[in-house]
Amino acid sequence: SQMYALPLREAGTKVEVREASILRLVAEPANLLAPLLDVTVSFGDKVIASAIPAISSIVLRLEEAGTYYLKFIPGGDLNCDKPSCDQEQVVPFMVTWALSTLVVARKSSGDCTDVSADSAGVGISLDLSSTSGADLRERRNVRLPGLSSPATLPLRLVHPSVVMIASWSAFLDRSIRIAITTEEGVWVGEQRGWVNALEIELPPGIYSVQLAQPRELLPAVSDCIAFGFLISISALAPPPAQS
Repeated sequence: SQMYALPLREAGTKVEVREASILRLVAEPANLLAPLLDVTVSFGDKVIASAIPAISSIVLRLEEAGTYYLKFIPGGDLNCDKPSCDQEQVVPFMVTWALSTLVVARKSSGDCTDVSADSAGVGISLDLSSTSGADLRERRNVRLPGLSSPATLPLRLVHPSVVMIASWSAFLDRSIRIAITTEEGVWVGEQRGWVNALEIELPPGIYSVQLAQPRELLPAVSDCIAFGFLISISALAPPPAQS
């Protein structure tokens, strides 16, 4: 993961591969006025992918050895339809990317011999209403046969709390993203290397924690999804003493 300052007009870089490889890239805006970033990938005169949104995730198979060109074009509420717009101004994005051969990527996700029985496959209870304490810390290693739709875990808080959730996975071929749904909207985890994490302060209430695979490698890798999951909840106000 690294912060890049990308000019509005466009920016580009070259990626050279010696054999068939997998490329994954995700970009996170550091300026709310430029929340969009489109990526076009070409190989010589051939366009491999055109204007793909990089905010969610991009994953591509680079089937041929050689040099690929990646073009980045920022977008959003930048008022650059006016003649006065400075196309040389730059906007910051945190970019996480990984590149590996197809053989290495196929071996990176483990097997699927131990799948939890519940629908989310995580085996964690997040309902704190039935406990006398207000803090929780749970960590699991998870293996699932698939995650075609987001796995949802209900979260019930009885005290104002700081909630931290994280997942770590083989980012290249099995990227897992976490999120929390609140009344204000959906808060999505930040990607840093192999870890996707989110820390947020929440009032008492019922929330939804989501585990999702933002973009799957196609054709799909045949082995299961293997990832780690952590949730930590710390109450801002201690529970009342019990007599």
